[in-house]
Amino acid sequence: MTVSPDRTKVVIGPGNRWAGVYSQLDAKNLATSGGRVASVGVGGLTTGGGISFFSARYGFVCDNVLNFEVVLASGQIVNANSASNPDLWRSLKGGSNNFGVVTAFTMRAFDQGKFWGGFIGFDISTIEQQFNAFSKILGSPSYDPYAAIIYSLVLDAPSGTWSVASHVSYTKPEANPPFLQPLTSIPQTFSTARIASLTDFTVELNSSNPSGHRQLFATGTYGNSVDMMRTIWQLGNSTAQPVRGISNLKWSLSYQPLPTIITSKAATSGGNSLGLDVSDGNLFNVLLTATWDSASDDAAVNAAVQSLFSQASAKAKSLGVFNEYLYLNYAAPWQDPITGYGAGARSSLRAASKKYDPSQTFQKNVPGGFKLL
Repeated sequence: MTVSPDRTKVVIGPGNRWAGVYSQLDAKNLATSGGRVASVGVGGLTTGGGISFFSARYGFVCDNVLNFEVVLASGQIVNANSASNPDLWRSLKGGSNNFGVVTAFTMRAFDQGKFWGGFIGFDISTIEQQFNAFSKILGSPSYDPYAAIIYSLVLDAPSGTWSVASHVSYTKPEANPPFLQPLTSIPQTFSTARIASLTDFTVELNSSNPSGHRQLFATGTYGNSVDMMRTIWQLGNSTAQPVRGISNLKWSLSYQPLPTIITSKAATSGGNSLGLDVSDGNLFNVLLTATWDSASDDAAVNAAVQSLFSQASAKAKSLGVFNEYLYLNYAAPWQDPITGYGAGARSSLRAASKKYDPSQTFQKNVPGGFKLL
């Protein structure tokens, strides 16, 4: 990792994990937009879009890439930026591993010291108050760009009871900011909130998702609606019932704001491939995380999760809050995030693929990821 002499850029290798990047930047009182979990890799998160603690300030992580160094299928090494190969630059901002091998990311860097954040817990008895608080924050006409929320509902499978453990942050060293108080003023069951380093917060979030288990992510995107938030939780509960007896099952729903202050940033950063803009209105993303131990339970867990999101889509359409966008980094193997970017974005991605990879090596011969075909 290399920081430019003027401290406005940082060049990062794709094999890094974010904790390693942040630990070096923390020492310089700098940061860049990147992952919020220590063990997450730089390459996949960035080319999949990326949500950061700084998204309300700077947009998706991919909106902060100033240059991609890319090895094409031909072996040619090219740079993709606003002036050189700009169509490839935009395509890699959300288009994943479909165009070449990215060997370096030049990212926007900015001054950043310690800030306030941590986990706070709430009793499930106040869930309606919590949903209303989340919706009020998301719908604010003056969204505070320093605020971020990961609002998580966690099922204890053996007992069937739910708890709430949300991660809040404010990227200034100011405790309990007024903007977040609709949520933080609700009586809490616990709190780790403190002023700490970016690295420290990513390590904390990493500890909530230990490795060594089978895991499935799935995702959906919806317009701001308390009814929809409630429906997803109810569906999360009902669809979990057939799998609650699975050994060591962990089942959680995480809601994250995607206000227009985030989706507007692409327009001033050269564009991206995600297909979102301010016309979509204030959205929220939902991530279902399931972990379990045995491969013999894979089919049952996948069926339960598919049922949840199928029913959620139908309900969202009936409420008028359905959005086709699927955050690629959270998408299940059976979801289709590229189609969710919209027909225009998908057409542009395919055109770039044919231009930079005419033999379609990355579509036909590279395993993994979501293809454009």
